[in-house]
Amino acid sequence: MMKRFKLVWCALLCASVIAIAIAPSNSTASHSRIWPDGVDLPSRPAATLTPVPLPAASGFTVLADKPGALYYTVNGGDSLWLIARRFGITVDVLRKTNGFDGRKVLTPGMQIYLPYSNEIGSVRYGPNEPIVSGSGLHFVASIEQQACWLYRDGGLLKRWTCSTGRPGSPSIPGNYTIQTKMPRAFNAAADFWMPAWLGIYDAGVYENGIHGIPYRSGNGERLWTDLVGTPITYGCVMLEDKLAHELYEMAYVGMAVTVLP
Repeated sequence: MMKRFKLVWCALLCASVIAIAIAPSNSTASHSRIWPDGVDLPSRPAATLTPVPLPAASGFTVLADKPGALYYTVNGGDSLWLIARRFGITVDVLRKTNGFDGRKVLTPGMQIYLPYSNEIGSVRYGPNEPIVSGSGLHFVASIEQQACWLYRDGGLLKRWTCSTGRPGSPSIPGNYTIQTKMPRAFNAAADFWMPAWLGIYDAGVYENGIHGIPYRSGNGERLWTDLVGTPITYGCVMLEDKLAHELYEMAYVGMAVTVLP
């Protein structure tokens, strides 16, 4: 029994080292499993929304009064995880916005509300920089190039050097949307704060995101200041402080984010 306890304790400790913990502290941080303040939940019954149909083969409609929102028609073989993966949001968002509380069952033909989306295929590598389709702001990070770009309506606005995850705790390529936005978030495992926090995807029970240069909670020591452009984080995307705050001011919950391999 003692040997088994040690193995379980070791596994939990290892997992905690590579996960980013968004821990409550005053009013500046929030756990990723708590519905973040400021998320724009549907405030009106679905029947009052005016859908703008896309071609029938697409399987979803765009809501005219909320450009980032979609209604998706469930197909056979779909699951909440597959739908969330396709549109770059979390299963938690789907559950909360559609009332899946353990009793509701996903069935073909059901209309699923997506408060925002970043459909797979909206970004690809181009000869010089990524090619982005779709409207609104879109942040793209490249693991290979350690570079980031910000687009508006497919047009390039900014290009920045950034850092992604280290080999033992890599960033995960994929299409995401900003799930949480807060002035700073706390990494409990590493004992540091991450300024200008924009959370984008779950890493286990925690969350990975975009942030500025981290600093120690005890003495304010800034870390990795000379390592921007090197894969050094625990799975997040790190920018210079000035750039992280610039992005933070422009960003919003539901904004598209893509991490390229």
